[in-house]
Amino acid sequence: MKPTLSAHESKLLLKLAWEKKNRVSLKEMVRILSVSTAHAYKIASTLCDKKWLERLKAGIYQVIPFEGGPKRISEMNPYVIGHLLDEPYFFSYATANTHYGFSPQVYNTLFIVLTKQRRAVTLRETKIQFVTLSRNKFFGFTEVEIFGEKVKMAEPEKALIDSLDKPQYAGGIEEVFGAFEQAKRKIDFKKLVAYALRFKTTSLVQRLGFLLDFLKLPVSKKLRQKLLKKTRNGQPIPLAIPRRFGRKGEFSSDWKIIQNMSDDILRNR
Repeated sequence: MKPTLSAHESKLLLKLAWEKKNRVSLKEMVRILSVSTAHAYKIASTLCDKKWLERLKAGIYQVIPFEGGPKRISEMNPYVIGHLLDEPYFFSYATANTHYGFSPQVYNTLFIVLTKQRRAVTLRETKIQFVTLSRNKFFGFTEVEIFGEKVKMAEPEKALIDSLDKPQYAGGIEEVFGAFEQAKRKIDFKKLVAYALRFKTTSLVQRLGFLLDFLKLPVSKKLRQKLLKKTRNGQPIPLAIPRRFGRKGEFSSDWKIIQNMSDDILRNR
């Protein structure tokens, strides 16, 4: 019997871990997985063979404790956490940047966007960080397949804009610059600018305009002018968090950005 878990098996076990349940009935499996009773019985039998469940009596199973350590836990696909939520969601920030190959970093945290506040949770060794966005920023996601599981993921352009809007969830502003650099041949800049303008956040547009100029990304003059138009009434702001990098640096008069980080850091050198 193969030790790896199918998408249904992974989803069931994560749901049980999420609810901290040590017993599960066949009826509950049918509800959780939206499958027939016969299919649920087959899944339960397979999980018994794999030593994840133990049959107590007809239709009732005990969840075997996770004694196999990290290797065994890694068999579960943590991305199915999205299916355990009872509200719209999508993965973004560092999670999406890694998925699209915009970042070489591998994080032990998954970032999920919601419109309501929810505390972070940990499912075994994976931290699930929920990021709350207003409804006007809750757009730009699609369905992708990860390890055999279909989940909602920010589109490439939206992942970058989300990251620039809240760099603390994407490894910091220096990692965001690196993500844009890696993404420059893979994204639609017209969509990127349109998504940024939909946020209706002047500081975000200022940082985006500065970033595009700094990295010399292939943006048309027309798109650049659209961004400049939205920053006319903007106030001077630091590029990065002042408490970490201070408030001094070269000033970009076009974007009203104080570059309080060195060129080498922004170019990941």
